[in-house]
Amino acid sequence: MCLSAPSPPDTSAADAEANRQEQENRERERQERNEREEREQARLAQERADRLAWEEEQRRLQADQLRREEEAGQRIREQQDADIAAAEAQADRVSQYQTARGSREAELQAQINNAFSGYDDAYFQGFESDYLAYYNPVIAQNANEAKRSATLALAQNGNLQSSAATRRFGLLDEKLASEQARIAQEASDAAASYRSNILDRRRALLDQALSSTILGDPDLIPTDIGQTLSDLDRRVTAFTPQIEAGAAVDRPTFGEVGNAFLDVATTANTADPAGAEADAQASNFSSALKAPVSEGSLSVVGAQPEAQKKKAAAKPAASLYGVTAA
Repeated sequence: MCLSAPSPPDTSAADAEANRQEQENRERERQERNEREEREQARLAQERADRLAWEEEQRRLQADQLRREEEAGQRIREQQDADIAAAEAQADRVSQYQTARGSREAELQAQINNAFSGYDDAYFQGFESDYLAYYNPVIAQNANEAKRSATLALAQNGNLQSSAATRRFGLLDEKLASEQARIAQEASDAAASYRSNILDRRRALLDQALSSTILGDPDLIPTDIGQTLSDLDRRVTAFTPQIEAGAAVDRPTFGEVGNAFLDVATTANTADPAGAEADAQASNFSSALKAPVSEGSLSVVGAQPEAQKKKAAAKPAASLYGVTAA
């Protein structure tokens, strides 16, 4: 008997199952791979989104920073502009004030100079001349009267040609020259003192006019230039009348002239005993003429010659200058 070979086992079902499982495995792997890819893509997308968001935030922050810096810079520029404008405005106010102050200062100086312009060299020379013209004639008159009185007294005593007369007239001439020299010096001193007084008055007025009380503080930085200039004008206007008043200095007056020739004759007699003795003898002779004279029963009292009468009449004028007739 011929045996047939056994038929192979039917593996189709197993193969099919194996295929199915393999397909499932591949599908599961594919899904897992897809899921991994999706998660990776999602992660990458999130990273990109985060990075973009961060970058956007950084740009926003930078923009804010730039904006703040620009705003700060703008404020600084505006403040600088304001400071510059304020400084320029202040400088303009100071310039206006200094210009006005300098102008008022020049005006006051000119007013003071004009008020005192009459007090020049010619004025004080004229004052000195007036001084001499006032005193010298009186001195000359006193000297002439003294000489006249001395002449009368010496002539009445018969001593007109004596050494006493020469000495007396010499002393009178010396005294006249001395007095004229003294008056000349006094005239010069009086003119110098007068000039000094005028200069002191002018200097005092100028110091007051140019002081901060009138012209204001030279270093002032005015805030209200209009008010400052108005106040300056008001002070200068108020001070102007004081200039004329200050320049109106009273001219020194001349006093009375004393007689410097009163003691010349007495000094002359004392210095020359012989002349004094001669004068004394003449005086004794005059006294004898005034004494009572007895001649029998006739008495003549005060019999005086004409020369003695003239001498008596001349005595008051002579005594005024101290020239005592002997």
